[in-house]
Amino acid sequence: MPTVPRTAHRRVRHATPLAPRVSRFRSVGKSGKANAWHTGLIPGTSSLLVRRWDRLNWAVLFNTDATAGGKQPANLIDSPMHTAADAVKTWPDGDLFEKFPGTK
Repeated sequence: MPTVPRTAHRRVRHATPLAPRVSRFRSVGKSGKANAWHTGLIPGTSSLLVRRWDRLNWAVLFNTDATAGGKQPANLIDSPMHTAADAVKTWPDGDLFEKFPGTK
């Protein structure tokens, strides 16, 4: 995981024909560890990719680019996703996909 200064909230921009993409890194307390995330928006969609300091990763994709109130769903789900991940005390050690037919 990248280490960034404690003052950090660094943005890395990548220009594309559709829209600028922004990746963000934020340090976690004074530990020197960092969370990294990337939001994306194409008309009709919204997405969030997260890589946390504790090696948890997730992707959230929405079939809309805005709520009825005009907010991006990816921005609204970020905090609840961290809260849900923090609530899990023990994560499985192995691959659980083999337990569910049709997932491989």
